[in-house]
Order: sequence, then structure tokens, then C-alpha cells
Amino acid sequence: MWPPEFREHQPDDHDVEQNETTPWLQHTGWPRLFHDRPLGIIAATARKPKLAWNEDYLLGQWNDTALRSPAAVEAQLRIILRGVDLMIDRAVFTLAKTSYRSRCCSIPTGKITFGPTNSKL
Repeated sequence: MWPPEFREHQPDDHDVEQNETTPWLQHTGWPRLFHDRPLGIIAATARKPKLAWNEDYLLGQWNDTALRSPAAVEAQLRIILRGVDLMIDRAVFTLAKTSYRSRCCSIPTGKITFGPTNSKL
């Protein structure tokens, strides 16, 4: 038997109806994309990579097929996550060493927009 995190949650009609009305889900179209898909396997892909360096990671079963993430991919994901951890640690360290006054001055006062900018780093 699969652990609880691999079992598919079958929401009732009310749950689906409520969840599909959120602006994010409407924008992404995820309810249509993931309809009748193995949600347990999709959720498993969001977990941290497996710690064993030489083993594939079993994501779950679907249509009598075991879906695995190859050990090489898991190793690459561990490296990427380590890099992200280092970036976050550096940002937190920088923030801790930056004076309150400097942090307040760096907050934008206008409307924040997302998209391409003309700034050159």
C-alpha cells in the first residue's frame, strides 16, 4: 500500500469548483492540465531529491508503470538546491548586516511591476 502522501486525494465537487475559481488556477489552466492525472506522482516531483547518490527515486505508479526519477537527475537537483540554499543564506546575511535605515531607503515607493526592464546589471 502506498504511503498517504502518494495516495490521490479525490476532492468532492465542491472542492474542485472552489479551487478552480482562483485567479491563479484560471490563469494557468492547471485544473484542465492535471484532470485525471496521478496527483500523488505530481506531488512527489515537488519533494526534495533523494539522498542516495546511486538510486533512482520512485515517484509512484501510474497505469501499472513505475515512474522513476533517474539517480543522475536527482544528483543534478541536489546541486541546484544547494546553490539556491547558498543564495538565500547570502541574502539573509546581507540583510542582517544592512542597517535598518538603508533597508528602508531601498524599498520602492511606486507601483511594483513585473516584466522586462531597461536596467543593466
